[in-house]
Amino acid sequence: MLQKPKSVKLRALRSPRKFGVAGRSCQEVLRKGCLRFQLPERGSRLCLYEDGTELTEDYFPSVPDNAELVLLTSGQAWQGSVGVRARTKTRDTSSLSPGDCQALGNGGRCGQRLFL
Repeated sequence: MLQKPKSVKLRALRSPRKFGVAGRSCQEVLRKGCLRFQLPERGSRLCLYEDGTELTEDYFPSVPDNAELVLLTSGQAWQGSVGVRARTKTRDTSSLSPGDCQALGNGGRCGQRLFL
């Protein structure tokens, strides 16, 4: 039985562009990404944007849909996004008092998601 295609967000190391790519394997996503970014497939690899973990065929099925990946060519390295956890960590302030919200830097505005 064929595995369902996995959708990911793909970016190249030195490109501001990001594309949605779907594939049933790490190799298929890599091939499509190289075509999209016009990069050589030979020597290229995929890493998780968040922490730089290099993807393998064995690891690929455990990557969640819509994960953000970085396409690296030969000689390029990726250590993960500096500060990505800080940008994506949130706190629900709906149950906090205005004083507590103020202390968190939310200007006393409760009832919304606060990016910490």
